[in-house]
Amino acid sequence: MRQIPLLLGDSWKICLLDFQGIRTDSVDKFMDGFFKNVGHTFGNIDTLDDFAEDLKKQPVVLCLDEFGRITREIAESLIPNLHWLSNEVGKNFSIVVCLPTHIKDFLSSLKMENPKYSREWHNIDVKPFNRKQTIELLNLLPKRLKEMAVNQCDLIMKLSLGRPQSLQSLCYRLFEASQDNSTETACLNIIRDQNNYK
Repeated sequence: MRQIPLLLGDSWKICLLDFQGIRTDSVDKFMDGFFKNVGHTFGNIDTLDDFAEDLKKQPVVLCLDEFGRITREIAESLIPNLHWLSNEVGKNFSIVVCLPTHIKDFLSSLKMENPKYSREWHNIDVKPFNRKQTIELLNLLPKRLKEMAVNQCDLIMKLSLGRPQSLQSLCYRLFEASQDNSTETACLNIIRDQNNYK
């Protein structure tokens, strides 16, 4: 997700929302969090109509990370609204979502059976990372963990099988450990535990 601005350049505005940080226990709380986060990129946005007007001013990519966290209740509100936005704004608006499965399978699991909500999506399958790509990812860790994690790359490749989602889970746990000032031994134990790749 973070590479999208580098790929698109300055002509497109990028709005990155991580659903990990948005409450999903009610539609109202979710939508409040959604608009608050959109506001970091576009300024104060209170309604979908306001958002659509801002989207028409410049080509925009709306990147939705951790999309799989939404519940059926939220999907019943969000998916039709995203569909409406896409139709309202047109070709200068794209939505990218991160999921561990194909979008059609995800929508089906949420009982979103209306074909109009699933037909415009395209899947991009992310292949397993090779050693070089894994090291690039590990080099994004905080400084004090970077060298230690890179030195454990063989073990990390063995336990993750290079799967991007597994690597992301591990890096997230290592980042949290860094924030908690965990010892190097504790961080090594995180790397060695298969459960930290889920």
